[in-house]
Amino acid sequence: MKVKLKVVQGKLKGKDGENAGLEVSISRSRFVIGTAGDCQMRCPSSVISPHHCEISVRDGKVRLLDLDSESGTFLNGERIESERTIGQGDLLRVGRLEFEVLIERSATDAKTNTVDDYVSDMLAQADEEERATRMAAPELRQFHLDPDETAAGHQAEPEELDRQSALRRKLPAKKPPGKLPPRPSITAESSVSAAEQTLEKILKPKPKRPTS
Repeated sequence: MKVKLKVVQGKLKGKDGENAGLEVSISRSRFVIGTAGDCQMRCPSSVISPHHCEISVRDGKVRLLDLDSESGTFLNGERIESERTIGQGDLLRVGRLEFEVLIERSATDAKTNTVDDYVSDMLAQADEEERATRMAAPELRQFHLDPDETAAGHQAEPEELDRQSALRRKLPAKKPPGKLPPRPSITAESSVSAAEQTLEKILKPKPKRPTS
């Protein structure tokens, strides 16, 4: 990118008479206009401050900033209060000097801008195509779960429900629990008789084995 200031009205220090048509190249990223000796452009005028304004080239843009000058810096007839971006053909006025901004972009800059625009167009087109596809195919749309179903936890699938129903039909129906047979009642007489029989077996002498 090449940036120049074309003198429209006024004269510069060291030049006699009007300098209309003179072009000054901005060869640095920071270009200061003023009356001080360290300025890139020195302008002999009582209405121009020592460091009046600054032109900078950053990120492919040309910017203009007033450096708290007394008489102000004007862009297209309007006094600027903050940093402004300037473009081709803009008019810059500092004191009694007036300049036309000339910006010449290289082929690389133009190609970069074209590629950026092309990529932006492709992204926008892809987004539109994706949106159209979702509208045409409802199954591709995103969906949200019902809050009630989410809170209840996992829900059985229809196939699982059918399988569980079939198993229930195959199993025989459960019978109600039956009653146990009545336990025989134990009386005092039966208890005594049983005890006598037990004692008789214990006290009964065992038969002697025959001796050879």
